[in-house]
Amino acid sequence: MPRHRRRTLAALLTVGALVTATVASSPATADPPTRTADTFVEREGTTLTLQGEPFRFAGTNLYWLGLDENVGGVDHPTYFRIDDALKTARVMNATVVRSHTLGTSLGCVPCIQPEPGEFNEDAFAPIDYAIARARAYGLRLIVPLTDQWA
Repeated sequence: MPRHRRRTLAALLTVGALVTATVASSPATADPPTRTADTFVEREGTTLTLQGEPFRFAGTNLYWLGLDENVGGVDHPTYFRIDDALKTARVMNATVVRSHTLGTSLGCVPCIQPEPGEFNEDAFAPIDYAIARARAYGLRLIVPLTDQWA
C-alpha cells in the first residue's frame, strides 16, 4: 500500500476512534421535547397536528409495556424494563410509542381481563407506570383498545 494511503487510512481510523470514544463517554440523555405533553395529537384532513402545527413522528412498537411474554412466560414487565425501553426510545429520538398491551389483554391470569367482564386490578399498576413514564420522557402513546387476536 502506498505511503500516502496508509497515512490517510491511519488518520481516518484515528478520527473514527475519537468520535467513537466521545460518543461512548457522553451520557445518554432522554430530555423531553419542548411541546407540552398535555395536548392531544389531532387530525386535520389528512394531516396530524399538535397545537395547530403539523405533527411528524418517529417511533417504535413496545407492545409489551402492559403485559410481557418475553420473560420466560407471561407477566407484568418490571418498572426497570419499562423505564429502560422508554428512555432508550427517547435517546433514539422517538416521539411516539405504540403499545397494545396498555389497552388490551385478555384470557390469562395477569391480563387486564382474565375472563370477559372480569378485571385484574394488579394489571393496571404497570400500565399506569408506563403511561406516567412515557409522559415524563415526552413520548406520545398509541394505545389500541382492541386487536385482532383470537
